[in-house]
Amino acid sequence: MRSGIPANPTPLIELAATIKAQHVKLGKNSPLIVLDWEKNGPLIDEAAAADAKLIALEKEVEILSGRVSVLKDTSLVDFVRSCRDVLTGTFRGELRQTVDFGFEVNDSPRSKKITDASDKKAA
Repeated sequence: MRSGIPANPTPLIELAATIKAQHVKLGKNSPLIVLDWEKNGPLIDEAAAADAKLIALEKEVEILSGRVSVLKDTSLVDFVRSCRDVLTGTFRGELRQTVDFGFEVNDSPRSKKITDASDKKAA
């Protein structure tokens, strides 16, 4: 028979907190009284608090990510596209000026598609 020790942080911290609670409950009758609780007791508390905060932040990130996705997919893309279109019209021939508004300008020439009559026959 074996007593396993969790590898993942949350279950490990939960186990440590349960051990500490049982130790405190038993007081001087705890078989763990021989261990350094002055050092490790506060570490368990700190780990439990940090883990709880991390879990709460992960939930908040999930909620915020969903909201950002909704905002991006609704009107934000259309608005940015409209801004680009207005600036492109305003700075026609001088697209580098749109960089001041945060747009990236690719001024390398577009590659031309080469169509070959033999390619069409092969398809």
